[in-house]
Amino acid sequence: MNRLSAFFKGRDTHLRLFYPEHYLLAVFPNLAQADRAQEKLRHAGCGEEDVISVSGEEVVHFAEDH
Repeated sequence: MNRLSAFFKGRDTHLRLFYPEHYLLAVFPNLAQADRAQEKLRHAGCGEEDVISVSGEEVVHFAEDH
């Protein structure tokens, strides 16, 4: 199981398609910017279990697994 599967806790598909409900997905030009956004969200009060930043490669592997 990869980090994204653990993050979505198995509730990320609908009719066998990636369809995460009650999540916000954001795309950044690079992982460093995504990491900065993640830190800002955590400083704004989002819990550590509520925010994740991952590389494009991790997203591709996650998509291939699903």
